[in-house]
Amino acid sequence: MFSPPVAADDFLNNLSKVNQILEIYGLPGSKSKNQWMEEEVRTARQEVLEMVREQQGMTFKYIKRYGRFIHTLCDGELLYRMGLTPERVVGRELDEFLPKKIAEDKVIHYEKAWQGTEQVNYEAEVNGIHYIASLRPLTRRGQVVEVIGSCVDITERKEIEEALRRNEEKYRFITENISDLIKVVNVEGVIEYASPSHQEVLGYGADMYKGEQIFDYIHPDDAELVRNEFKHLVASKEIRRAVYRHKHSDGYWVQMEAKGTPVLDDAEKITHAVVVARDVAGVS
Repeated sequence: MFSPPVAADDFLNNLSKVNQILEIYGLPGSKSKNQWMEEEVRTARQEVLEMVREQQGMTFKYIKRYGRFIHTLCDGELLYRMGLTPERVVGRELDEFLPKKIAEDKVIHYEKAWQGTEQVNYEAEVNGIHYIASLRPLTRRGQVVEVIGSCVDITERKEIEEALRRNEEKYRFITENISDLIKVVNVEGVIEYASPSHQEVLGYGADMYKGEQIFDYIHPDDAELVRNEFKHLVASKEIRRAVYRHKHSDGYWVQMEAKGTPVLDDAEKITHAVVVARDVAGVS
């Protein structure tokens, strides 16, 4: 009920009557306070839901009822990039919106968190979107009553890792199918990689070189020359070349010509050298 317009003086004169009307017909103080508190809680809950929806990742919650994991919340930008919506997830089990195999894998982690394990982490992929999830159980009186999960998109990282893996396979194929000898050595001259071609040319398996000094199998009369060239490469960060004799596993010496190329990091500091060598004179 609303009052018709009144002058300010009349309103002040009738203020005591207004208070009496509120006492008679208005809400009791305690009930009014409760309604205001309920409204504040509702508003706060809505703000939380909107915040969850606007996040770049994804947040979800689930409970276990009659042996079934039921989602009670799921939202966030990542959810939509997976091609899902809260309506397809909330109130449902995993196998109701995910392929059977993916659902079975995730249930293992869900159960682990429900048993009280803190910080259960796992990686998964849904519709081409890769993500890492972290599950945290929420307890009440020592009993898990709910689990909350947070997800972060790692699709870009996975794509980079896959590209690196393909490149590594490509370069490994190249090094395993050429006759040139390739070594990767650190600035101390310690061999960290040797190509499989060493077995065919020099009779030594590639694994035997790892951890050895690059000078260990060089003819004593040539070793000092190679050391000086390597020191110059490290100091100048320039490509260096050398001709020397390398010992074959059968005891004879193989005339080699090698080129060392420095490898620099982002700060232009030399970290390794790639040495490519080949047999240039046959057996001596």
